[in-house]
Amino acid sequence: MATAALSGLFGGNLTPEEQQMQMTEARAAQFAKLDPSQQLAFMGYKAGANLGQGLAQAAGVDIQDPAIKRATQLRQLAQDLDVTTTNGLAQYAQRLQQAGFNAEAAQLGQAITARRQQETQSALTAMKTSRELQAYSREDKLQAELAALPEGATEEDILKVMRVYGDPKTVAAGLERSAVKKAEIEAKAQLEREKAQLRADEKERDRAFKEEMIRLQASLRQSNSDVQRQLIQTRIDALNDKKQEKIDKQIAAAESAVGAADRIIGKVDEAIPLVSNFTTGFGSVTTYIPGTPGANLRATIETIKANLGFDRLQQMRDASPTGGALGQVAVKELDALQASVSSLDLNQSSERLRNNLEQIKTHYSRWRQAATGKLPEEKRTEPGAGALTPSTAPATPTAGGRQTSKGTKYTIIE
Repeated sequence: MATAALSGLFGGNLTPEEQQMQMTEARAAQFAKLDPSQQLAFMGYKAGANLGQGLAQAAGVDIQDPAIKRATQLRQLAQDLDVTTTNGLAQYAQRLQQAGFNAEAAQLGQAITARRQQETQSALTAMKTSRELQAYSREDKLQAELAALPEGATEEDILKVMRVYGDPKTVAAGLERSAVKKAEIEAKAQLEREKAQLRADEKERDRAFKEEMIRLQASLRQSNSDVQRQLIQTRIDALNDKKQEKIDKQIAAAESAVGAADRIIGKVDEAIPLVSNFTTGFGSVTTYIPGTPGANLRATIETIKANLGFDRLQQMRDASPTGGALGQVAVKELDALQASVSSLDLNQSSERLRNNLEQIKTHYSRWRQAATGKLPEEKRTEPGAGALTPSTAPATPTAGGRQTSKGTKYTIIE
């Protein structure tokens, strides 16, 4: 809309005729204030001016007042344009420039630019207000629908409501979490099925081994030939060696897992002294500067995190020298370790990170104690010890005790 400041660019608020009348009235007011002699002189000047104007018009000379002439031209240029709109003003500015009114066109151009900026800002504000109103309305509906869900509603029931009324980003994140959780549940279920099958297969092999051993021992007792007894004894020894070879492999796996736990305990011991206000929280930016304690801490933390992955912990979970479960204590510690990987964020306070590292060390140490209780006595060692040395704690032997094919004695602590 044309403002008062820009009204002069459109020829003024009055028509040329109205402007002429206004000028005449102003002169009449001035004339009334003159004394008789001044009035007589003015009338003489006016008569001469009128005579001159008449002669000029007769001769075709334009002696129109410049202000009135300018206003007339501007009004003609603005004719048939809607100068209340930005597009109309832009068209008018173009006409002004083409007609030689460059100063007026430049002034109007600045006004158009300011107006467009104001319109853009108003549109953005309106859009923001509309989005906020929609968000508030959607949030209210979301809360109402969630509150209306019955007790025991499943995650899928909640996601159905979220898909309709929830924020798109929140819905996407929720769907992603749901997919990850389903995948984890399925992976865990598949793992349990595989472990159950392995246990069943192992049980079947043990049953077949025992039956074969009973049959061979019975044949050995009933045999009257030295050659036949020697052949049967050879088969018995072969079965025992095969069984013992499996036990040796399980012991080696357990030793490897315990060694890995010892290495991570050592890494935790390396990390704890590096934790400070200069390497965590706001100071965590220093962890990206090579050669600094912060960089050393980040590298050590990454190593610890890598060993808290599902595959590494699953190797520890499967490590048992007897082929059976490590026990509820060890499994509980592994579950706690798997849940602790997110607790090693360098952006948290130094005190919290230090406590989390100490907790991880505790879980590893407890798992190690449970695992080494299953190892042969000669294979037990304390964390950080270099060579494997016999434990001083006496083992409770099972009937008769057992030993590996290499003669290493071990016991199974139930």
